[in-house]
Amino acid sequence: MRALVALLALFGTFTFLGGRDLWLAIKADSEPDRLTARQLIDRGAEGNPFVEVSEFFLGDNFVFEEKEGKWQTVWLPVGPAENQGEPLTAVKLVVKTNSVNSEADLPGIAAMPSLRGMIMNHVSSMGSDEHKILASSYPGTNINEVLIFELNKDPAQMKQLGGAFLGIGIVGLLVTAVVAYRQFR
Repeated sequence: MRALVALLALFGTFTFLGGRDLWLAIKADSEPDRLTARQLIDRGAEGNPFVEVSEFFLGDNFVFEEKEGKWQTVWLPVGPAENQGEPLTAVKLVVKTNSVNSEADLPGIAAMPSLRGMIMNHVSSMGSDEHKILASSYPGTNINEVLIFELNKDPAQMKQLGGAFLGIGIVGLLVTAVVAYRQFR
């Protein structure tokens, strides 16, 4: 019985994650909207979630998860370029990335002319720990207003991965249901 519950949980998770990514990827256009950081902040999470952001700067304080001395996930506050040099008091846009291993990698991102990825607000959110850390550095930050931009996330990649996870999840749930039916009838 425990094995069946575990399988249901596992395949249910695959179905949820696959459906979530597939939904977002289908909503996205094949080409990104090219926006400045100011335009994206003003537009918000609505519209094409696939965007290329230019005219930005990175805030001084950021949040990262570390494992064995290596950064796993990093949340970088971003401001519109026209405000560079002024203190960033409220974060409205955060770049989430898994491709930064240490602080030494940050200048490479800051020097990029544009960042390409997906706005993830409709399918994920920032954790409360990350928000607390950002809010302590940027006291005007409202977690409900922060756009989460995942760097290098691509809709075509998400369709493939989401479709695979969804397929595995549905087939796994069906097989588990058949096994459970046979076992308990």
